Amino acid sequence: MKIIINADDFGSSEKVNKAIYTSAKDNYISSATIMSIAPCLDEAVEMTKELKHISFGVHLTFDDKFPSLSGKPKYFDKNDIVNIKGLNLLKLNIICNEFSMQIEKLLEKGINISHLDTHQHIHLYPLVALAVSIVSKKYNINKTRSVRIFAKKSIVNKSYRFLHYSFMNIRGNTQPAYYTNFPMFIDENIYNKESNDIIEIMCHPGSTFNDEEYFNESIYTTQLKDSLINYHNL
Repeated sequence: MKIIINADDFGSSEKVNKAIYTSAKDNYISSATIMSIAPCLDEAVEMTKELKHISFGVHLTFDDKFPSLSGKPKYFDKNDIVNIKGLNLLKLNIICNEFSMQIEKLLEKGINISHLDTHQHIHLYPLVALAVSIVSKKYNINKTRSVRIFAKKSIVNKSYRFLHYSFMNIRGNTQPAYYTNFPMFIDENIYNKESNDIIEIMCHPGSTFNDEEYFNESIYTTQLKDSLINYHNL
């Protein structure tokens, strides 16, 4: 089993930036995703220059907490069920345009983009999944976060996630086999040294999730140290 430990929300605050920077320096994470429209983006970009050993993706954002680069209509700010969670294809270009601008902003700042994921996992919704697959082809960024998780879900939920995973594969997007978080990874004893799977552990250093409490020597020594890869290795 190979493990990618990805820190989300890089750029969202000075506290988060410091926590991700420190976690990367101490080799507790192997990847991070940057928010192009976050208030502390420039600080995060400067930090990446010292973190050559990890991969950096784009944490694509489309909600009312953060500003829009494309100036999307106000009624489209809350990921409403008709437009974002549904299949209102008339809105597809709006999402693609916003995501394109976020990707281009990081490219202009010199980031070697390794992969794409989304804030609040909104690419779980069909319309956003389609948008992500379109912009990934446009910019030749063919790696994305999986939506398959290690969790007790209904058959319908698991089936949908499998279909989503298959759709992204068909569209040419390479994904880890699953994604999870530290509590589930540890509590469910997910690690299997003999497995050929690649698993992403999502974390949020510096946020209210307190992922740093899971960064302890025993886990990294016994399980993760020799299994860590980043998205460039996927």
